[in-house]
Amino acid sequence: MSRAVIIIVVVLLCAVGIFLALNYLSIPLITQQSTSTMTTITPPITTETTTKTTTPLTTTSWEKPQVNIEYLEKIHNSLDPESIPELKDIILNHPDNYVRERAVFILTDIAIRSNKVDEVIDFLKQIAYNEENDEVRTAAYANLDLIRKYYPVELGESIEIRIEGEIKKGNNVTLIVIVSTQKDIPQAVVGIKRIVNMTAGAQTPVITMLRSMNPVWLSIRAETPEKATFIIYLESEGEYLVPCVLKLNIDRSDYKIIEKFVYLKVGKDEGAYIVADNLDALITEITSTTT
Repeated sequence: MSRAVIIIVVVLLCAVGIFLALNYLSIPLITQQSTSTMTTITPPITTETTTKTTTPLTTTSWEKPQVNIEYLEKIHNSLDPESIPELKDIILNHPDNYVRERAVFILTDIAIRSNKVDEVIDFLKQIAYNEENDEVRTAAYANLDLIRKYYPVELGESIEIRIEGEIKKGNNVTLIVIVSTQKDIPQAVVGIKRIVNMTAGAQTPVITMLRSMNPVWLSIRAETPEKATFIIYLESEGEYLVPCVLKLNIDRSDYKIIEKFVYLKVGKDEGAYIVADNLDALITEITSTTT
C-alpha cells in the first residue's frame, strides 16, 4: 500500500472519530440546554397570585400581636370608656380564650366605673347565651350579676309582708307576701330561706316549722298584686328570724333579688312580729321595742 493511500485512510478514520465524538458529546449538551430552556420558560409566580394566597380576606384586631394580657392591663389601667368597642371585639374574636375571659371582666369594670353599663348588658347576655367556651360564658354570667349589684334593674316593685293568726306557742300562723311590679314578670319566686331560732342561737330546720310549699312560683302582671302564703307552726316559745326572698326573673340571665326579714317573738299566750328591709334595720327596731 502506498504511503499516500495510508495517509488518506488515516485522515478518513480521524474524521469519522471526530464526528462520532462530537455526536456523543452533544447529547448531554442538548439535554442540559433543553432543561435550561424548560426552566426559563416556566412562568414565575406572579405578585398577584402570591397576594391572593397569603393575605386573609379580612383583617381583625385580634391578629394584632400586641393584643395580649399586658395589653389588656394597659386598657384596664386607663379606665377609658372609649375602649369598650375594642374590648367587645377582643371578646368576640380573639383566638386565646383566656384573653377573652379577662377582657370580659375588664369590660365590665370599665362600664361600671364610667356609668356605661347600658352599652354592655345586652352584649354580655349574648355571650352568656351563645358562647361555647365554658370560662368565657361563666365570666359573662358572673359579670351580669356584678352589674346588677351596682345597677339593679328598675321594675317598680313593691313588697308587703304581714302575719295573720295569733302568735303564740302551738299555733299555726300565715306569713303572707304580696308582690306587685310596674312591668310584667312572667316568672317570679318567693321563698323562706331558713328559720333561725335566735333564742337558742341555732338554725331550726325549715321543715319542722314550715307547713306549706316552699318556694312559691308566681307570674306577675304589671300593676296586679300577686300573693304567696306560708304556714308556719310555732312549736315553741322564743325569738325567730325568718328571711324572705323574692326573685324576679327578667330573662334567661337577668333577674332581681329582694330580701326582707321577719322577726317573730313567740310567747306562751301572745307574741308579736316585725318586718324590716335589712338586718341592721331589724336589730334597731327590736332594740327600740325592748328598751
